Amino acid sequence: MSHVLRRCLALVAWWATSILTVSAAEKEGPEVLIVADNFGHDAEALRPTKDRPIHYLLLGGKQWDLGASVAGEKMPPVSQLESIVHSTLASQGFTMTQAGGVMPDIIVIYGYGSAYLEVDEWTEDEFDSESGEFLGGSTTSTVLNGREIYGLAGANKIKGKVLSSAVVDEITDAIENGRLYITISALDPQALREKKKSMIWRTRISIPSRRNRLPDAMQVMLASAAPYFGADSDLPLVIGDEDRRKTDVQIGETTVVEEP
Repeated sequence: MSHVLRRCLALVAWWATSILTVSAAEKEGPEVLIVADNFGHDAEALRPTKDRPIHYLLLGGKQWDLGASVAGEKMPPVSQLESIVHSTLASQGFTMTQAGGVMPDIIVIYGYGSAYLEVDEWTEDEFDSESGEFLGGSTTSTVLNGREIYGLAGANKIKGKVLSSAVVDEITDAIENGRLYITISALDPQALREKKKSMIWRTRISIPSRRNRLPDAMQVMLASAAPYFGADSDLPLVIGDEDRRKTDVQIGETTVVEEP
């Protein structure tokens, strides 16, 4: 294969990746709620650069519905979601490796599904201790999956902070109403080899479940969240169409590998 032909093929590959990533960022879609954590790590060190690549190994993911799922709620094919995860990571400069290849700097896993607040309520009747007269009843409720839903909505980010009513309304709506979500997490490979689980960064991405389907929105969701991989958001972030149009999508540099 000639050097010119190899160069042309590389440019075609770059063009195809660019079109896929930019169209995802500019495509109209729902408002995306993003909650990013890097657990005290240096954010700059978690982002790849030309001189300091970050290799990742994707171990796959799992559907995990939080709360009672809605019948007929369509989930994406795993192969399609994994393909978009790969292209999204590549758009930010992360380099994929495989088992037996370059040692990975991070192990990437993902989760996805629906999220609905699950509340258990029961009523206790009250009676007068002397006459036995019925006095009424009191209702007690317990949230069964509050930790997961509050984390997805970023409620843990707002403790002790003065917030606008718009931010409070956004988080309250995310907690009380159904969501569709994708979570991308980066794990420490050395810890995994020692059979420990040490998370380096995690990005939670969600949209309202009403009038949305995860297969239709997952590309927009991941493109909206990609710039925050490895970051730590001070507050939950809401990314809409206008924000996506302003996003500077970085495409990784294409390298032409010569034949031996």
